[in-house]
Amino acid sequence: MDEAVANLYAENERDIQAAVRAARGQRSTVIIAHRLSTIRAADRVVFLDNGQVAATGTHDDLLAASPAYAALVAHQLTPDPAA
Repeated sequence: MDEAVANLYAENERDIQAAVRAARGQRSTVIIAHRLSTIRAADRVVFLDNGQVAATGTHDDLLAASPAYAALVAHQLTPDPAA
């Protein structure tokens, strides 16, 4: 999903995320994502490291329990000095 919305305006991305939430209803839905905004909205995150499940839980759970996940999040939140 990340690649499909990578070049959209933030408002359009929010509209698509709202449509996905409405469409999934009570069904389990698997969304593969890199963008923090998509990950934070998940009920459960499965964090993969080198193709292996490294941790599972909510975004907040993983921030507290997984140094590798916390480092990835910190990297996404750090401004790019080249930009």
